[in-house]
Amino acid sequence: MDISVIVPTLNEEKYLERCLRSIANQTY
Repeated sequence: MDISVIVPTLNEEKYLERCLRSIANQTY
């Protein structure tokens, strides 16, 4: 992973967590 991806991720932990959960719930 690139730092440019990690930095914004740390700033949006809650948002990212929702995305990961929604993706996990929509596993095909």
